[in-house]
Parts: sequence; structure tokens; C-alpha cells
Amino acid sequence: MPWLVAVGITTSLSNNSIEQLKLQVICTDLLGPQIDSGVPVSFTSVFEGVRALVPVEECKTEAVIGFVALVQGRIGAILGIFSFLMTSLALGNILGTILGGYISRATGDLTVVIKISLVSTALLAIYLSVLPESLKTTPLSLSQWMRSQTDKDHSADGDSLSTRPKKAASIVQSLKRAYCLFRANISTIFDPLLLFVPGRVPKTENMATAYTPALIILGCFFVGIGISVFHWGEYENSIYSAFSFAFKFITFLVIFPVLQLLYKRVISNPQKSGEEAAAQPLMLDANESQDTSPKSSEQSGIDAIRMDLVFTVGGMGLLIIAHLLVPTIPTVPVFYFSGALASVGQIATVTGISLLSSVMPDQLTGAAVGALTVVTSLGAIVSDITYGLLLSLTVKTFPLLYYFVSAALSALAFAIATINWWSYRRK
Repeated sequence: MPWLVAVGITTSLSNNSIEQLKLQVICTDLLGPQIDSGVPVSFTSVFEGVRALVPVEECKTEAVIGFVALVQGRIGAILGIFSFLMTSLALGNILGTILGGYISRATGDLTVVIKISLVSTALLAIYLSVLPESLKTTPLSLSQWMRSQTDKDHSADGDSLSTRPKKAASIVQSLKRAYCLFRANISTIFDPLLLFVPGRVPKTENMATAYTPALIILGCFFVGIGISVFHWGEYENSIYSAFSFAFKFITFLVIFPVLQLLYKRVISNPQKSGEEAAAQPLMLDANESQDTSPKSSEQSGIDAIRMDLVFTVGGMGLLIIAHLLVPTIPTVPVFYFSGALASVGQIATVTGISLLSSVMPDQLTGAAVGALTVVTSLGAIVSDITYGLLLSLTVKTFPLLYYFVSAALSALAFAIATINWWSYRRK
């Protein structure tokens, strides 16, 4: 919990002042009569700063979520862990936003916040590197394999090696080890990206179709772009950021658990009596300990995946509405309301990661989350470059264009998630 809150504080510190500058460019035209301050810097300098910091934020958040997905393998339970993660991060975001605004007002220099966030990021990275989970307590399989290959070479070529100069043998072995290490690292980098290819992942009992991993990853990719673009519309001060983070905190602490409970009582088991439905949460642990047959385990996994898909589709639908509300009714109350909808819609991101962890074989969970992290980072880069250029060209003539484009991308993600949901609905 303290680590996650610290990550949230650092994330919001690195975003806060940049978001203020971005808003002063956009909302001067969007909500001009209601904003008193002008544009302090050119769009180019703001865009360059944003493009430099966004990948840092994406990597920090995704790395924490990816680590939890790797060590937590029980289907259905991982969604609750992700909700805890998002709640802790949102709490840190609230504190970081308040601190960032206070530091900016006290110093009168927005760059101080950025410098502090960079130092905090470095300290968090050092702290993370010395955690017990980050230390190599057992030899890697790659090292074991390399040693076994070396032993085989020594036993097979012992006679010939004895006749050759020891220096030449040492060079050959070093080259072989370097080649093996290079090949293994290349596979580590590119193999996760091949999860896009249908049929690449061995089909499990929880996977409705061979296209499931590609559908999930592509859906998260488009949603990631949409969320990133929506954040171009935040206020020039930290009030809106604090509101957004606070609503995200409420979403994962209150709204999401309530929605899950309603789903289980209304949709998942519509024929159960109210008394049985009320007693169901208390009997979950007992059912898990008694239901050990493969058939019941498989059905339990499918039910959990269906629930994730329902929330994924619903969250993407909320993102579409949030993106369309602002250009339709460009007022301050609607701007806040759309931000609240977008915060609730981010449930789709969490359930998307939970889906990916549920359908993948255990040995591929880490690679799958790594692929999702890469895709999310690519989405942030694509949104920065394409929408940054789009915004610079249309900020004076049609500043709301990027909201419509973002809504279209969210609609595409909604369609992809719906296809995936339909395939599991028939299973």
C-alpha cells in the first residue's frame, strides 16, 4: 500500500504542471469566457514536454500491475487485486496533485514540480531494485541451459580441447555464450508481441477462440489511445485533476465493488432466491475449497471471464459517452461530468488486464502482460504524436475534433470487446 501510494504521488506530480500547461492551450478556446489566464508558453514546448513524460508514467503504472498479474494466478481473484491497485494509485494521485499545486504556488516555478518528480522516480526505481522480489534468489533457466550446453561441449570435445590452445577454447566458449544470450534476449523482446497472431498461444479451457488474446490486446490498445486523448482537456489548475483522481478513487473503492455485487446477484444468478444471493459472498471460500473438480473449475473460470467482459464492454461504452459529451455541450458542469464518466470507464482497462491474465496459460502470463504494457506504451506514443499534431492544426479552427476521433477509437474498442463477449456468451 505505501509503495503504490508513493507511485501515485510521483505519477501525479509528473503530470500536474504539464496538464496545467496543456489545458491553457486547449481550454482557452474550448471554455474561453470561463478561464481568466492566458497561454503562458507555445504549444510546441508544451507538446515536447508531454511527449517526454508520458512514457515514464505509462511504464510505472503498467509495471506495478504487470508484476501483480505475474505473481497472482487465481482466476477471479486477480480483479480484486487490480481494484486495490487502482484505489491506492488514485489515493496517491490525489495527494500528489495537492502537493504539486502547493509547490507550484510556493515557488512560482512550474519546473520545480517536474524536477521533484524526476528525483522521486529515480528514488522509487532504486527502492524497487533492492526489493526481495527483484533479487535473483535462484539461477535463471537461461543460465542453467547455458551451463548444461557448456558441460556437453566439454565432455564431447574434451580430447580435442586438450590439444588446442586454452585461449582459443575460451574465446569460442565466450562467443557461444554471447550468441545464446543475444538470441534469448531477442526472443524475450519479440515473443510477447507475437501474441497478436491468432493461434500463437496454446488454447486453454478458458479461451473461447484462438482470437481471444488479439481481441483483448487490440481492445486495450484503442482504449488506451482514447483515455490519453481525453486527458488533453483538463483545467489549467489542479482542481480538475484532483476531482478526476478523487472520482477514480471512489470508483474502485465503492462503485466497482457495488457493480460486481449487483452483477453476481442480478445477472450471474438470476434464478437464485434473494436469501441465497445474500449468503453467496459468505460462502465463496467454502465453495472454492469444495469445488475442486475440473468441470466446476472450468465453469468458474468462464463465469469470471464473462463478468470481466461485461464490465469491459460497459466501461468502453461510458468512455464513448464521455468523449461525445464535451463537444456536444461544451460547458464546465458537463466537462466535470464527462470526467467522472471517464473515470468510471477506466474500469475497462483493469478488467482488460484481468481478462488477459485469465485466458493465458500460467507460463505465458508474464509475457502477455508485457505485451499489453508494450501496446499501452505504443498507444501513448501514437496518441502524443498524431493527436498532438492534430491539436496543433485544429486548436484555432476546430478544437473539439480530437474528442470525436477519440470517441471513434473507443467505439472501435467497444466493437472488439463486444465480439469477444459474444464468443464467451455462447461458450
